Amino acid sequence: MTLRYTEYGRLTNGHEKGITKVAFSPEGNYVATAGLDGRICVWDVSSRDLLYSFDGSSPVLSLAWLPRNEDIILCSLQDGNMAILRIAPNCISVTGFWAHSYPVECLAIRNGDTCLASGAHCELLVWVWDEQSEKFCLEHEISQPSKRTWNEAQEILVTSIHCAPESTSRHVHVSWTTARRCNQLDSPSYYSPAWADVGLSHVEVRFHCLTPCSAGASLSQDGMCIAVYNTSYSFNVFSMRTGAPLGAIEREGRSEVYPLPVLFIHGSLALLIGSTTGDINVWDVLDTITEGPQLNVPETEEARAQVLHTLSIPRRAKALAIDAFYNNQHDEFFIATGIMNESAPSACILWKASEYTNVAQTRTRTLRSWHFSRQLVGIVSLAALASAIVLAMLWASIEEGEGASAVELD
Repeated sequence: MTLRYTEYGRLTNGHEKGITKVAFSPEGNYVATAGLDGRICVWDVSSRDLLYSFDGSSPVLSLAWLPRNEDIILCSLQDGNMAILRIAPNCISVTGFWAHSYPVECLAIRNGDTCLASGAHCELLVWVWDEQSEKFCLEHEISQPSKRTWNEAQEILVTSIHCAPESTSRHVHVSWTTARRCNQLDSPSYYSPAWADVGLSHVEVRFHCLTPCSAGASLSQDGMCIAVYNTSYSFNVFSMRTGAPLGAIEREGRSEVYPLPVLFIHGSLALLIGSTTGDINVWDVLDTITEGPQLNVPETEEARAQVLHTLSIPRRAKALAIDAFYNNQHDEFFIATGIMNESAPSACILWKASEYTNVAQTRTRTLRSWHFSRQLVGIVSLAALASAIVLAMLWASIEEGEGASAVELD
């Protein structure tokens, strides 16, 4: 089956500046957007209507829905605060708390026990949800990875946080990189996806050094692979168990260096990648080590990463916020892309996947069906004519036999 993605709707008149984050609710009924204008908007997916909005005093850098809840959103702000938004039928109530000394850019919430990990600059904190007080309480502060002699003077920053699936472990996967900007002429910069066991009694951190100059990352659905974007203009997929490279995608359009978002979709068989050029690509996941499954790639094709589909953003605007949701009940798949116009109104575009049918092939099949029907009608007509002739001959022979019998009786 080949999929195509069509525009499902544009969520406009919500943000006066660029959109920094988009997130579908746990049941997929709503999508939340956060912006540089300090506003958080909640939209209805089916009607594409703006249901609620909240205006803050600081740009919102990240947000996440509380697991199994369609009415609680956690957001992080540039001023180091985090806020919990509770959605009521007619209003939104907000409770905030100071969390970091730096802008909070990374959030991840684990489904099983509602454990939260937050990253801001060099700080990485782990929080636990308290049911009685209905707030997050600080549980652990995770130290940075050790430096090397060639980067001991550079700051190490948290670039992404992901919670492992409940069925695999209680790990939180974290990515770090150095503070300086990286380009192709730079010497390698220290980067290390790591996982931290954040049980209530202890914290254990282990590291894999995978690739230099990395920024955004995405963990596969089974927690076995991680896709990372590095500012040396490529995307890499690695095994979380061994650190071995599983594939790479070279990025096009090298004029600007932005930490592009990357997201595993379609059961981790494809990668959705943000864009600064107005074209968001959906790539097949190429696994050259374990020869795992690929999406929409025939067995006869050459073993290389392919673009499955391109989502075209109006006016070739930057799209630095992406999310996806699969509705298992209705077999529907949606993608949300947030446009980044730093100082101008920005929209969120929803896309819906459907099975692609080639028009030419459909027309050929229709013509073949029509010709077959014509041939079938001809065959049936000939069969009916032959049957009529046989019946006529049989009737004639019967009448001739009856006439002969009558003469003998006379």
